[in-house]
Amino acid sequence: MHDNAGPNIFYEISLNAKIDHNRIWNQSGDFWPALYVASSGSVEVSDNVVAWSGRGMQAYAQARADAPLGAGTRIFFHDNTVLMARDGFAAFWADSGTGVISNPNSNDRGSSDKYWYPGAENGVPRFQWGPSSLTSMTSFVQTPAGQRARYLSAAEVQAVIASAGLPSGPFALNAPTVG
Repeated sequence: MHDNAGPNIFYEISLNAKIDHNRIWNQSGDFWPALYVASSGSVEVSDNVVAWSGRGMQAYAQARADAPLGAGTRIFFHDNTVLMARDGFAAFWADSGTGVISNPNSNDRGSSDKYWYPGAENGVPRFQWGPSSLTSMTSFVQTPAGQRARYLSAAEVQAVIASAGLPSGPFALNAPTVG
């Protein structure tokens, strides 16, 4: 378990990575995500489980001199599961004003990621795509990052917890199915 010192997995100013099949939980702060791809490019993030963190997964591109050519492009998140502890960003895709992340030519995208929150949608942002904070799954699936994304049912969350060997965290058997 980390305090708010930084992400559990942090891939920064690099190219050509696969980050897959990790189990991450209890990143306690709201600022740092549990899984963070920063100023990098050609990164595939798949089949990870992120649980009970203030912020789930993040791709962010800063305008920085040491960033490699192609930073902020060709980032692909897919088939990940994010179980949120509370309101916060489950998936955050943004940049420092360069527009590279949400540029259609960047080829940044997500596919078939699954999410769970301990409560129903309530107008608080859950997802970020470029400059847009999104409060619903309906809005998120309309972005390149949210393709075929969905909320998990309570039974699916139980199965994820059991198969990944995670602590139950804020999940309760009577937790609402959020959709």
